[in-house]
Amino acid sequence: MRAQCRVPALLLVLAAAPAAANEPLELRWEALIPGAEAGAAAPRGMVEHGELPAGPEPAGSYEVVHDFDGKTVRLPGYLVPLDLGLAGGTEFLLVPYFGACIHVPPPPPNQIVYVTTEDAYAMEALFEPVFVTGRFDTVTLATDLAEVAYSLSADSIDAYTYE
Repeated sequence: MRAQCRVPALLLVLAAAPAAANEPLELRWEALIPGAEAGAAAPRGMVEHGELPAGPEPAGSYEVVHDFDGKTVRLPGYLVPLDLGLAGGTEFLLVPYFGACIHVPPPPPNQIVYVTTEDAYAMEALFEPVFVTGRFDTVTLATDLAEVAYSLSADSIDAYTYE
């Protein structure tokens, strides 16, 4: 009798596992810099708005984190459009602070994510905060605005909500 009770419970646990596995990982920008810890002083490569580097990062001088490659993540930030049409854009740079890549020198490559979407995303305003959810990977990419160390194939782009 006891074995019969365990089987349905085990099936319930196994059935619930894939749903939990599909939840995106909530990322913070610090997680994209090796050795960064929450609450610690900003590590090399972490730039806050107004704290501009002395010059551009030398190519290949940044480090990356591979822990999130191939995983579905959710990351907040600001979009910088790389292409815009009447319906919106399908290529963006996601950056951690307002104004990055446009009015100031770009952040280090490990603080920029190249975002692509299959369907055009129409921005309501330049530099509106958003959450981008999708498949995350490490890349080496140079755009007209900046070098990039990560990519995100967006399943969704949603307005940022303050929690």
